[in-house]
Amino acid sequence: MGKYMYVLPTQQCNLHCPHCSIYNHKDDFNKEKFLYEMNNFEGNRLVLFGGEVTSNIERMKMVIESNQKDGKTKIGTISTNLIFLNDYLLSIYKSIGSIGTSWNPHRFHTDILYQTWLKNLKTIWENGVQYTLLITLDKDLMNMSVNDFLNKARKDFDHENETIRFEQYVGSDVDQSHYDKADEWLCEIYKKWDLKSHFQTPDYVRDWVYDCDETYTLFPDGTVINRCPHNLPAVTPEACFTCERADICRPCRLTPYCTFPKKLAKLIEEDDKKNLDK
Repeated sequence: MGKYMYVLPTQQCNLHCPHCSIYNHKDDFNKEKFLYEMNNFEGNRLVLFGGEVTSNIERMKMVIESNQKDGKTKIGTISTNLIFLNDYLLSIYKSIGSIGTSWNPHRFHTDILYQTWLKNLKTIWENGVQYTLLITLDKDLMNMSVNDFLNKARKDFDHENETIRFEQYVGSDVDQSHYDKADEWLCEIYKKWDLKSHFQTPDYVRDWVYDCDETYTLFPDGTVINRCPHNLPAVTPEACFTCERADICRPCRLTPYCTFPKKLAKLIEEDDKKNLDK
């Protein structure tokens, strides 16, 4: 992917998801410094992120217009919870071409919010905007059976030619047993996957690397850091020093435990070998 940067024009959000603490950060916007850092970033890709970018449309519009040159922009995707959608936002999503949005069992506070998200998700799909549905492997999801999840997905948010990706939970309130349970859960869903959406997680497992060296984050006050937006201390799991994958695996710096789904990787490797032998 090369060098890329998460661009956060705001850290305010209209949702308080149980697995996210980014919205708790202070939001002091420094327009001049922010735009300077964004437009002089030497990388090849920007990810418009938050908070929730649509919670401040004025800043969002300013950021997008500022980054356009000869009708082009480095903004490759926009992360949004899709609670708010209007003609302007739809036109922006269509011009960018892709967005990222999320689902989790307790992400939406009310059924009204959830139904709004479903309606807006269908709208962007019908308008040709590709999306990646990001699902965090948090405690709530681990308490949901794979069959229940698949039934929920088929009913509510399974769209042709779109992508679903499961992401590891980042937080200080779990231990290694959580990631081992997530590995088992992923194995089961890998075996049972029959959705129309593309299951992207195996692609990531085949090329597992959390290379933060080329990941940057721009905060509303114009501060730039060399990692993702999560405000957690950098650590390296002790197991990484003796792991057989140490020469090829770059672990996430924000968790003291191994998040690599070893059992899922073995299943994928066996299936890939079978396909090659055919």
